[in-house]
Amino acid sequence: VAQVEKASDLDPQSDNRGKWDSLLKVNRYWLLIQQGDNALKANNTAQAERYYQQARNIDNTDSYAVLGLGDAAAARKDNDAAERYYRQALRMDSGNSNAVRGLANIYRAQSPEKATQFIQSLSASQRRSIDDIERSLTNEQLSAQAEQLESEGKYAQAAEIQRRRLALSPGDVWITYRLSRDLYSAGQRSQAD
Repeated sequence: VAQVEKASDLDPQSDNRGKWDSLLKVNRYWLLIQQGDNALKANNTAQAERYYQQARNIDNTDSYAVLGLGDAAAARKDNDAAERYYRQALRMDSGNSNAVRGLANIYRAQSPEKATQFIQSLSASQRRSIDDIERSLTNEQLSAQAEQLESEGKYAQAAEIQRRRLALSPGDVWITYRLSRDLYSAGQRSQAD
């Protein structure tokens, strides 16, 4: 930033002045975003918010400063503010997968049903950006269904649910263990091995 300022100051009447100013603005913006991210990683949410707000003041058309404000609000456990910022970031840039992820995580903490409803409202590309969250939610819901069936002694049905879970998370040893246990309890010992 300092070098760009020097170059701009050397010839204030230059035909390139607009380009220098634009470059300076972009560099300042992204430097503030980076400083905000670093402050957030250091758990200094107040400082992070100041950096993101300064970046927003430089360029109020880019979604990353607003996203940063959402991340800072989420770090402070202010989910209402985080939701507002994430929604604003999405209005500015519907392709901002980090804003989609932030909203999905907020809704997931509130209830799996709310998160699922939100995910189902997304476009295909937005859904792909958080497919790990969607798989995890589905896995949690299936796990709860299997536990309910196990508590009712319906082990064969629980085993079918475990197979669906295993298809979502191949190689998961705990799901494999639960599948084997359910098959064994259902009297299907040869399959349980």
